Amino acid sequence: MKETSKVTYDFGKLKRFLTMVRLIMQDTLLSLVQKSYYNFYDFIISFIPYKTINHDSNNVENFFEKFKKPLFTIELFKTLNDDAFVYNTNPSQVYFIL
Repeated sequence: MKETSKVTYDFGKLKRFLTMVRLIMQDTLLSLVQKSYYNFYDFIISFIPYKTINHDSNNVENFFEKFKKPLFTIELFKTLNDDAFVYNTNPSQVYFIL
């Protein structure tokens, strides 16, 4: 590890070894990011129904491949004068159900 000459370092085994380690680390990081992205994509897509039937504005049926738990649940209520919605669930208490 104590190469003092730049020319010796450039043609030595140490440079080839460090270059190999750098390339392996780059490849590992790329694979990790791609795998994570595709897993996240598949997870989000699994919550999209393959079929939806709208009977009216208050009656909607969603059909999924498999039963899915919701990612999170938030309760909304209309205010007394019906001009806005308010959260019944404190946003800081919302957690993901996995």
